Amino acid sequence: MAQTATDESRQVVKNFLEDVRSGKNPQNASLYLADTVSVHEVKTDMPENFNASPNIPESGIRERKQIYGDFKLEIKEIILEGEQVFVRWEVNGKQISEVKGQPWQVVFTL
Repeated sequence: MAQTATDESRQVVKNFLEDVRSGKNPQNASLYLADTVSVHEVKTDMPENFNASPNIPESGIRERKQIYGDFKLEIKEIILEGEQVFVRWEVNGKQISEVKGQPWQVVFTL
């Protein structure tokens, strides 16, 4: 069976999360992202919309790895609606360096 554009979009998003966002290969962000991408991010109750370049996720992931070391990203669900792909994921790890003056170690789930 031939893959549809929606199936292909789902796979690209899944590959990006598993390859780049997981911290495995942050340098590959530009392989998945356009020069500018629209981002809608929900952190608890505060949705945020912004434009980003491939450098933003790459630098953010590198910074996160310095603070939290290796972390685990688990895709919980991928939903296709029209041409949009929605993803819910969970990130788990342990703080290994100081954050905002806090030297203690914390186990976290995002």
